[in-house]
Amino acid sequence: APLGEQCQAGMKNQAMWNYLLNSIFTHKSCRYAKEGVLSDFATESLMASLDDPNVIMFSERNSEGFSDPSSDFYYVPQDDYDTWGGEAALVRWGSGSRPNEGWLKYDRHNGGANYIYWDGHAKWLRWGKARLDQYPDHKVRYPLANPPH
Repeated sequence: APLGEQCQAGMKNQAMWNYLLNSIFTHKSCRYAKEGVLSDFATESLMASLDDPNVIMFSERNSEGFSDPSSDFYYVPQDDYDTWGGEAALVRWGSGSRPNEGWLKYDRHNGGANYIYWDGHAKWLRWGKARLDQYPDHKVRYPLANPPH
């Protein structure tokens, strides 16, 4: 809706969210089903059946990067992120005005960030630990050779 909050914020190049939703919980869980990691969509019962169900559902959003027109990942209304594409998009895009940043603001608070897990608990973590919990099998896709700590 043109007069809705999201449209109004977008026209002013402003963000509406502080957190992004891990797209495994929306439209991209089929990728993990194809890999054999999940048997179906990431439902509550399926997530609870995992060997290690500690999977991050929400991560802190890099609002400055999404609202910077010279950033290669500029897209103000971005509200989710895809882990299956690899670690670079999450924390180190590699080009544009913010090559050492990505969709997530992994170092916002004293070198770490707040993460919300699928079961509702929250944790402050450094990227070295959080990166594993972004994935349902805790295996980073296309890992960076030297990821942030």
